[in-house]
Amino acid sequence: AEFDRATERKFLHGISEETTKLETIVEHLLDLGRIESGRLRLDKQPTDLGRLVSNTIKSMEALSARHRLVSDFPAEPLIATVDAKRVEQVLRNLLDNAIKYSPDGGTITVQAYPDDVQILIAVDGVVRGKTVAALAACAPEVALAGGTYLDLSPTDSHIDGTMVSAKGWTALS
Repeated sequence: AEFDRATERKFLHGISEETTKLETIVEHLLDLGRIESGRLRLDKQPTDLGRLVSNTIKSMEALSARHRLVSDFPAEPLIATVDAKRVEQVLRNLLDNAIKYSPDGGTITVQAYPDDVQILIAVDGVVRGKTVAALAACAPEVALAGGTYLDLSPTDSHIDGTMVSAKGWTALS
């Protein structure tokens, strides 16, 4: 079958997008293997988290015409020594879930809650109203994001709706 240029471009764009999604899935699977074998290496560098969040939001804006993605960060740079690729990966997953679990659209805000020791980055609404198991040092930030801190042993976890949390990690199911 013959197609006009516009149709060919549309097909190629779709193929490119799907290829990128498959690359991401394969990379995640490889990361899981690296984590399980203890071979995951983090490339920690001083990173401006505000800029990282802003760039991630810009790259994801086209995912949904019904949602508006914004960041609510302090004006001064929030510099942290992190693996920027991994933080972006987590942020993309959080934003993707926020889009998925708010099908009617609206504004999705990424907020920062810095203190002297750490910076909590939360997607608005993800923590609000939830009970979150976290490191004790996160308790003030969990409260600022509208959640309730829960102290658990390091081997326990807590489920609140679609959020699963434990000390040191939090995920959406």
